[in-house]
Amino acid sequence: MKRQTCDSIDSASQRDAGDAEFFEMSLDHLCVAGFDGYWKRLNPSWTRTLGWTVEELMSRPLIEFCHPEDRAAVLVARQRLFAGQSIPPPINRYRCKDGSYRWFEWRSVSNVERQLVYAVARDITAEKEAERVRQELTESLKATLNSIAEGVIATRADGAIARMNPVAERLIGWTSEEAVGRPLDDVFQIVEAGSHPHLVTRDGTELPIAFSRSPLRNEDGSLSGAVLVFRDMTAEKQAREAQERMQRQLIFADRMASLGTLAAGVAHEINNPLAYVLANLEMIATEIDSGAPMRSPARAADCVEMAREALEGAERIRKIVRGLKTFCRAEEEQREVIEVRPVIEQSIDMAFSEIRHRARLVKDYGAIPPVEVDESRLGQVFINLLVNAAQAIVEGDTEGNEIRVVTSTDTAGRAVIEFRDTGSGIPESDLPRIFDPFFTTKPVGVGTGLGLSICHGIVSNMNGQITAENGEARGAVFRVVLPAAVTSAEAESAERAVGMSLGEWHASGT
Repeated sequence: MKRQTCDSIDSASQRDAGDAEFFEMSLDHLCVAGFDGYWKRLNPSWTRTLGWTVEELMSRPLIEFCHPEDRAAVLVARQRLFAGQSIPPPINRYRCKDGSYRWFEWRSVSNVERQLVYAVARDITAEKEAERVRQELTESLKATLNSIAEGVIATRADGAIARMNPVAERLIGWTSEEAVGRPLDDVFQIVEAGSHPHLVTRDGTELPIAFSRSPLRNEDGSLSGAVLVFRDMTAEKQAREAQERMQRQLIFADRMASLGTLAAGVAHEINNPLAYVLANLEMIATEIDSGAPMRSPARAADCVEMAREALEGAERIRKIVRGLKTFCRAEEEQREVIEVRPVIEQSIDMAFSEIRHRARLVKDYGAIPPVEVDESRLGQVFINLLVNAAQAIVEGDTEGNEIRVVTSTDTAGRAVIEFRDTGSGIPESDLPRIFDPFFTTKPVGVGTGLGLSICHGIVSNMNGQITAENGEARGAVFRVVLPAAVTSAEAESAERAVGMSLGEWHASGT
């Protein structure tokens, strides 16, 4: 019995020694605190973490080391422990010797009989700092999204909406709470209409928008989501429409000004054939009244010839009037696929009165593809270039001067129309400014300086190019280049290319 008692004492001593060694060697922060508010025992981890010696920590009330903002909660937790109650793990800050603070998460148990609290504290400062950084990033991202003037929608890898900013909510009519978790195609629907895609809002309204889509990828390249940014283009559309209306008015005003310049010549071009049409018809009527054609085959043949000449004159008048009708059309731009040569011929008919007393007109027509343009506006360009070419040549030497119209197809398959003259040419210093608005080399009162600028605008709007240069010997060359009309097969292929839904795009990860 005595030996067993000695063994028990030895075992207890070894246990106490082991506990003491564990207490001293543990990397966790172990402590024993009394109900009087002082630490009774601390392991070296506290010294390593806080910088205070064990004696310094135990010599002062532990509440003094606690962050002022956390003291009230610590006192409440301590009172509950003193009462023998269990508490959730507190989290609070303790002051280091250098004045900084460390975060600790506590696990505590009290012994009311001995008036002691046994605790282990885990330093979670790094976790708290990471949480703070994440929170700051989240708040920064939220603030950034909320301040962006465009709508922003972020999606997950499965195409479901993960986040929306307030602008997106306002434009599409869905709140974030309603939209998050739904497939993108359920909330964001677009239709192709005109020059801008249109967003179909929740109430069915269509808004013109500009948008971009960017996939998000993980480090291994796998798709993690996507970001879609879109902007309401209503104001821009209205401004563009107003600008287009002003442009149409300016183009039409320039056309009427050109018509004023050509009016006398056009009247002359009509009067000439009209004169012999009337004369021939009068002679035919006189011959028929006299009965001569019925008595003489020769007189009948003369009447047939005069009628044929009258028909030719009437056709000449019809062509000029048709050109005037096309040239004076005031409605909005109407593009269609046309052949270029008939437009050139109409323009020559309209401008010929300006050309005939200054130069010979030479037509050098090569093969040229159809183009998709507004016929009256293209005719306006050609007339302006023909009149400018004529006005660059001094009257009096028709045979010594030439205006040559050349058509061809370039290596890119585009239609090329050149107007070459043997006039005075363009000063090299003026070439860079030749298409600037209100720039003119003509005398004051002769030109407004808008003709070539308007031509440049018209051709550019047709996705073409217009350039000017001096000829090799003399004169100037104006060159109009227009893209060939798109075939029906090419148009169908383009429609198929833009027909991918947002869901299909997201799944493709492109």
